[in-house]
Parts: sequence; structure tokens; C-alpha cells
Amino acid sequence: MGSNPLPNYLSARTLGARTALLVYSDATERPQRQLATALAEAGARSLPRWVGDPHGAEAVRAVVASALREYPDAYLDYTGGTKVMAAHARLAFAEAGGKPERASYLVEDTGQLRFDAGPAADVAPIGLHIRQLAALHGVTVGGKGVKDQPPSDGPTVGHAELLARKVLGRPELAGELYQAVQAYKQETAQAKVEGRDAEPLDLTAVIDQFPCGQLPQRVPEVGWNARQARRWLKLLQGEWLEIWTQQQVRKTVPDWPAWYDVNGTLASGRPYQVDVATIGRFRSYTASCTTEREVALAKLKAFEVSLRARQLGGDLARWALVCLLDSRGVGQVEGDVAAAWGSPAVPEVFGLEHLREWRDGGLDTLRDWLREP
Repeated sequence: MGSNPLPNYLSARTLGARTALLVYSDATERPQRQLATALAEAGARSLPRWVGDPHGAEAVRAVVASALREYPDAYLDYTGGTKVMAAHARLAFAEAGGKPERASYLVEDTGQLRFDAGPAADVAPIGLHIRQLAALHGVTVGGKGVKDQPPSDGPTVGHAELLARKVLGRPELAGELYQAVQAYKQETAQAKVEGRDAEPLDLTAVIDQFPCGQLPQRVPEVGWNARQARRWLKLLQGEWLEIWTQQQVRKTVPDWPAWYDVNGTLASGRPYQVDVATIGRFRSYTASCTTEREVALAKLKAFEVSLRARQLGGDLARWALVCLLDSRGVGQVEGDVAAAWGSPAVPEVFGLEHLREWRDGGLDTLRDWLREP
């Protein structure tokens, strides 16, 4: 196996493995342990088989031959690992009398397990919660580190929808809301130093034709606690786009789970965060949402989510940027990112025109990104 354990997990699940012999090297010891944990949760035990030199033909063949002597009827899945491991594992399998219809390789583009003889098989669905998928790739996501809906004591999906419609009608509003919240936070900090109460943020001064009864007229309203105020400020600063995008994903693929504001910790101890994530049949999809309207800043977000997507879902992952850029800005970001990114994943950049289509019920562009074979 290689550094990306998801293909091996999918192969084992598709083959209905009850016992998995995981051939690994020092470089892939951690992914091997992560894979073993995920397989155990799926009801399969794992037997690790260490190979000292993953680039040495004799070392690889010896380990595989030993495993096949113990389990002569085993299947061989040679997805992942070094080219030497794959080639010589297959040779050792053939020398031990392994049948071609029991040797397989996962084809990432089609989501199929291709056998050396006989028909291909569609891979079994991932069947993992996002916390489990993250753990498979060495990311720890706690119970409170992922949201599938807004908390009950704060702004709702409906509030995010209302803000989306207003901003998509006048994109400048996103920046105005952000600046208003920043100014309010600075005023609150200054008031605390001076020992006085800060004036609430007056939303009626920011949002034209304020819809009475649908949004609060000020933040915080009378009677709110500090947590409620923080949640509203976070929504106004841009979280509305995350929640709204998550809802568009749910409309497009209602059978898939979808989350927003996923927070966790990498194996290195560094924090991890993505705005929107969903899991399809055999891969994950991750989106970064930004209300920034500068191409350079949007480009940075695009490169960031390309890294975060692979940290969460491995090489099978797909990713996108959801932003408020016009079509020209979208083209610039798409061109620059595609030229620099060597993954088989096709980057998607959804801009203002796409989001307005989503708002009006036209979800074809989102459906194309989320489509699986």
C-alpha cells in the first residue's frame, strides 16, 4: 500500500474482505495503521506485512509470496505503493498460482475495481462519516468540529438564504457587512478598555430596504447572550455563504451527507478547517467559500482548499472554490490554479454567475462537479 489508504479501503470493502494482509514499508506505516483502524470498524481484521525495501524486487516478492503461502486463496489488490511493489507483488501472485480474476486494481476515474480477467466491479460506497474519513487520512475531527445544521440558538438556514439573496443581488454588500462587523468588534474592544457598553451593530444602516422581522435590526438584540451574538457576527462576516453552499449541495445530491465548517487537527498538531464537505460513493468533495472579490486573494483560497481536500480525502478527493468573482476573475483563477496543480482532480471555481444560477434553481454546474460515474 501507498501513502493514500482510501483506494485500498475501497478495494477491501468491494471484495468483502474479512482479513486484509497489508503490505507496507516504513514510509507507509502510519497510513497502514489508519487503514487497519478503518477496516476494523467495517468488520475486517488486518494483518500487517512489513517490507524493508519497497523498491527492492526480491524483498517485495518474498513478503508477498510468504503471505500467499499462508492464504493461498487470497485476492491481490495492487493499488497503491511503489511501482516496484505493484509489479513484483503481481509476479509473486502469478508464481504462486494466483488466478487473474483474483488480481485487481482500483481505477480512480471510473470508481471501478478492474480485475486482470473478468468483468470490472463498481466499488462499494465509502460508507464513512466525515470524522472516519478524516481519521483514515490522519486528521482528527472532534464531535463538535463538524456541523450539519446551524445551532438552534442562533441564525438559521433561512437567515443564510436571505443574506445570500441580498448579496447576490448586490455583491458589494458582502464587503460592507464584513467591514461593519470588524468596526463593531473594534468598538467593543475599545469600550471594554474604557469601562463602558458598546453600541450594538445597527444592521438597518448596512442592508438596504431592511426586511423587518426576517433579520435582527441590531446585533446583539436585547436579551441575547454572548454566544448568540458571536454566532450572528460570524454569519454576517461570511458564514452565510458556507451554510448556503451546503444547502445547495444538499439540493443537488440529497442522498449524500453534507457538512460545513469542518474543524480538526492534523497529525502534526496543526489546526485543520474546511468550509463545506460532502461524501459521494467513492470520493469526497470539498469547497472553500470566500466573499473576497480580489482575484489574488481568491487564488490563495483556491490553492489552500486544494491542499485541504487531499488531507481529508486523499488523492481521490475533488475540490472547488465558491466565490463572488465575476466571469473574468473566475477565468483567471481557474487558469492559474489548473496550470500549477498536478493532481488528476479538475479544479472548479464557482463565481457570481454560477451562484446566481443556483439561487434561481439552476444547479447544473454544481451537479456536473458532483457527478460520479
